[in-house]
Amino acid sequence: MFLSLPIKITNVNFIILNIEVFVLNAQETGKLIRERRRILNIAQKTAAELSNVSVHTLSDIESGKGNPSVKVLSAVLDALGLELRIQVREL
Repeated sequence: MFLSLPIKITNVNFIILNIEVFVLNAQETGKLIRERRRILNIAQKTAAELSNVSVHTLSDIESGKGNPSVKVLSAVLDALGLELRIQVREL
């Protein structure tokens, strides 16, 4: 059974440790990716290799400086066991 606790930060969904997190801006996204990588005890170089991106690209994403394509972001998320979902906001 999968239980998730919704924590609303902004709009885009990520699931991490059975907690549903809504993320929109680059800084929040990068922080989530960095935290997930650390929880999994994966070095940045290893995560970059698993994602087929450069260490520089992953570093930029994690620091909120990057502006990755959906393809690159999806590759990084997939390597860390995360997924990107886009949904209509509840008003």
